[in-house]
Amino acid sequence: MRIGPAVVDVGANVMDGFLAWARESCLPQAIQDDNIAPLFAFVASPDPNALTDALNGYEGVRELLGDNAAYVFVLNDADGSGFGMFHDLKVWERLETEQKLERADIVELPHCRSKVAKVAASRDASPVAALQNFEQYADELGLNKPGRNRDWALQKRWTDQVRDQLTPYLPE
Repeated sequence: MRIGPAVVDVGANVMDGFLAWARESCLPQAIQDDNIAPLFAFVASPDPNALTDALNGYEGVRELLGDNAAYVFVLNDADGSGFGMFHDLKVWERLETEQKLERADIVELPHCRSKVAKVAASRDASPVAALQNFEQYADELGLNKPGRNRDWALQKRWTDQVRDQLTPYLPE
């Protein structure tokens, strides 16, 4: 199975509607007919409800498409609390089972410690926007030259690491 040409991230708040649409529009047959192997990404923050929503979404899509799609859980440590506190929960056990059975991958994105990234996030700006507007945000924070250099290095290192972690899941 090839991954792509589509990467699909259906948020938890629209999953039921997406699944209903996919059934009604005969999506499973369409992707088979057109030899499309979509990759579904289920993104979750360090929150038990977010993990449960991601798992429930995965189970709904997997029930519909089975092995005609690829699946990845993207665990985004946006707030820095990490996912360690969930390792004893049933939802974590279920995520790991899917990974062990090679039905889904798990990618854990690290927390970005950049001050500029926090400013960007507070404005609902993307990490890319944090880099693009770095000087503006650094000015607003009053960062001096050494502070800017350190913050730029933190932001760039995080961006490079996330890119490297997600690149295997992008269409060629």
